Amino acid sequence: MRAHRTGSSAVNRLTVAAYGIHLSDQIGLVATPLMAALVFEASPATLGTLVALQSLPHLVGSVPTGVLVDRFRPERIALASAALSTIGFALVAVAVSLKSIGWFAVLILLSGLGVVGFALAALSQIPRIVNTSGLAVSNARIELPRAVAGVFAPLFVGLLINSSASALTFLMATSTSAVALGSLIRLARSDVRADIRSESRASLNQAMKMVLSHRLLRPIAATAVLWSLAFGVVIVAAVPYLTDHLTENPETFGVAMSFLGLGAMAGIWAMRVAAGRIQPRLILLFGPASSVAAAATLSTLPRGTSATTSMIMFSFFLLGFGPSMWLVAQNTIRQAVTPNHVLGSVNAVIHTGIHASRAVGAAVGGLLLGGVDPQAAILVVTSLFLCSFSIAAFSGLRKVRGYESASLDGTLEGV
Repeated sequence: MRAHRTGSSAVNRLTVAAYGIHLSDQIGLVATPLMAALVFEASPATLGTLVALQSLPHLVGSVPTGVLVDRFRPERIALASAALSTIGFALVAVAVSLKSIGWFAVLILLSGLGVVGFALAALSQIPRIVNTSGLAVSNARIELPRAVAGVFAPLFVGLLINSSASALTFLMATSTSAVALGSLIRLARSDVRADIRSESRASLNQAMKMVLSHRLLRPIAATAVLWSLAFGVVIVAAVPYLTDHLTENPETFGVAMSFLGLGAMAGIWAMRVAAGRIQPRLILLFGPASSVAAAATLSTLPRGTSATTSMIMFSFFLLGFGPSMWLVAQNTIRQAVTPNHVLGSVNAVIHTGIHASRAVGAAVGGLLLGGVDPQAAILVVTSLFLCSFSIAAFSGLRKVRGYESASLDGTLEGV
C-alpha cells in the first residue's frame, strides 16, 4: 500500500511538472514568431530561422538526453531539465528587453533543450514507479498537460503580448517552468528511486538495433515516422488548401488547429477513463485509421457549402483525437517491453525519428505546393496516413490484447 501511495504521489508531481513545462514550451512556440515581428522587426528569412531553431532541440538533444537518462536517475535529469528551461526562459525575457536577437535565438534553443529533457526523463520515470497495469492511465495523465497547453497557451500569449510589454510573455513562461522545477525538487527528495542497474549499459547502437528488430517497437517507430511525415505536409499545405481550394477565410486554419488541440485533449481524457477497458490493439489501429478518415474527409470536401466549415473542424478534431489515444498506448507498449536501463535511449531514437520526419514532411509539403495544387498535397497526406495505418494493421500491434501480456511476451532480450 505504501509503495502504491508513493508511486501515485510521484505521478502527481510529474503531472504538475508537465503542466508547467508544456505551458512554457507552448508559450515560447507561439510567442517567438510574434516577438520576431513586433520587437526585432525581423526579415522573413530571420523569422524562418528562429522558428526552425525551436525544432532543433528535438533533433540534436533527444539522443544525448536519452543516453543521460539511462546513466543517471530520470528524476534528476527531469529536475536539471526544468532548471535549464526556467533559467533559459528568464534570460530570454532579458534578451527581449535588450532587443538582442542573437541572444534571443541562443536562449530559445537552450530553453527547448530543457523541454526535451523533461519529456524523455518523464517517459523513463513512469515505469519505475507504476506497475504495468497502471502505465496507460499514468501516461495519459502526463500527456494531458501537453494537449491542454496547446489549446490555452495561445490565448495567454494573445492577452499578454504587445510591443511595450513583450518581455512579460517570457516571464510567464519562466513562472510555469519554475512551477515544474518546484514539483520536481519534491520528487527528487522523495523516497521514490529509479531502478539503476549496475551492469554495463546498452549502447546507443544497441538501442537502435532494438527499435529496428523488435516485433512491437519496429512497427511503432515506422507508424509514428510515417504519420509525422504526413502531419508535416498537413501543416504546410492546410492554409493554401483551405483558402485557395475550399475558399475559406484565413482564420479557419487557426480555428481548425484549436479543434485539433481539443481533439487531443478529448482523446487523452478518454484514455484516462477507459484505458483498462479497451484492448490496446484497438487503440493502436484506431489512431492511424482515424487519421486516414480525417485526411480523406478533407480531400473530398465541396467548396463553399454551409457544411464545409463544420466538416473541416470535425476532420481536425479527429486528427487530434485518435492519434492522441495512440500516443498514450504506444508509449505504454514501449515502457512495457523495454528494460528500464535502456528505455531512455530507445525513446530518444524514436523521438528523433518522429521530429526529423516532421521536418522532412514540411519540406515535402513546400515542394508539393510549388509543383501541384493544394488538393494533390492533401491526397498525398491521405496516402501517407494510409501507409502508416497499414504498417500497424499488418504487424504485431494488431495482436496486443493487454499491456501486461505485451510485457510478458515481448520484453527485449539480451540487454
